[in-house]
Order: sequence, then C-alpha cells, then structure tokens
Amino acid sequence: YGGRYTFEDAQEHIYKLMKSDSYARFLRSNAYQDLLLAKKKGKSLAGKRLTGLMQSS
Repeated sequence: YGGRYTFEDAQEHIYKLMKSDSYARFLRSNAYQDLLLAKKKGKSLAGKRLTGLMQSS
C-alpha cells in the first residue's frame, strides 16, 4: 500500500499538470471547437457521447 500522503501527492501532481497545460489544450481541441460551433448553430449535443471527440489531436 502507499504511504500516508499518497493521495495528496497524486492530487498535487494532477493539479500541476492541469494548471500548466490541460485547460489551454482543451480550449484549442477539436472537441471544444465542435461544441462551440454547435452552440452557435443552436444545436444541442445533450445525450450524445463525446468520448470519441476527446481523443488527443
């Protein structure tokens, strides 16, 4: 088993990764751009699976 602070260490590591790149990369992603385009066109993506959209590009 992990040490006493295993989850805190993991949380800090993930936070640093997200802070440094993930959000900015998501805003540039095709998935986010597709969502923005659908919103502009008045289309709803509710209920659709977005898993395929989230592949790295």
